[in-house]
Amino acid sequence: MVLYTVGRWVVRGYLNSLYGVAVSGLENIPQRGPGILAGNHLSYLDPPVIGAVVPRPVRFMAKAELFKIPIFNLFLRRIRTFPVHRGAADRSAIRAALQVLEAGDLMALFPEGTRNRTGELLPPQKGVASIALRSHAPVIPVGITGTSIVDRRLHPMRRPLIRVSFGPPVDLDDLRTGAFSKHILAEASSRVMSAIERQIEICRKGRIREAGGE
Repeated sequence: MVLYTVGRWVVRGYLNSLYGVAVSGLENIPQRGPGILAGNHLSYLDPPVIGAVVPRPVRFMAKAELFKIPIFNLFLRRIRTFPVHRGAADRSAIRAALQVLEAGDLMALFPEGTRNRTGELLPPQKGVASIALRSHAPVIPVGITGTSIVDRRLHPMRRPLIRVSFGPPVDLDDLRTGAFSKHILAEASSRVMSAIERQIEICRKGRIREAGGE
């Protein structure tokens, strides 16, 4: 994972030069073994921000269209990112995600399935709930603010502050009955999205401060 490590340091340097970054709740991320980081998705910056602040390697899904671009295809595969076809249940992507978790890796997923331009959470895709229930991996909700173009336009003269909050695992144990009906998947999705919303609210209320102050 040399390329991943180098990329993380490059992203950290980029973020530190142009943004402030404030993080809380890293203690909620398992130090070893599988885990799912489920967060809101505002910007292309969200995946590299998560990769930069989390102390262990993170695996990502990326939209399949990116893999059609030769240079992106090579880079994404070298950092062990895998494609997902949006707009429908991508069974191959779900299988790949389950294999990642079975191997004891940490992965990040965005339940909305696409970037959110408004800041309000979009309806979740069911794939994340399916992966969470089938894998038995802990789901860590992630709230992110400050990465969207809207945030940067609102404060053009200020150094933008990106806040990232990791919450405690979402309790899904009672839903892991072995029969994943539409109702069960909907309930799991609702719990995950509610937990993400709580972390976003922590970020919005400014309860996380940049090291050294804003």
